[in-house]
Amino acid sequence: MCGHGFRSMASTLLHELDWPHAAIELQLDHVHGDKVSAAYNHAEHLEVRTKMMQAGRITLLG
Repeated sequence: MCGHGFRSMASTLLHELDWPHAAIELQLDHVHGDKVSAAYNHAEHLEVRTKMMQAGRITLLG
C-alpha cells in the first residue's frame, strides 16, 4: 500500500468514528483554509489528535 492509500484509509476510518474533520485534516498534515487564515491560525489541537490516534490504533488492533 502506498502512502496515499494509507492516508485514505486512515481518513475514512477516523471520519466513520465521528472525529472532527478539522482534527483529521491536521493529523494528515493537510493545509486548511485560505492563505490569510493559515498565516494567523497555528493551532495544533494536540489533545484531540492524541486521543484520536490512540482510538484509531485500538480500533485497528481490535
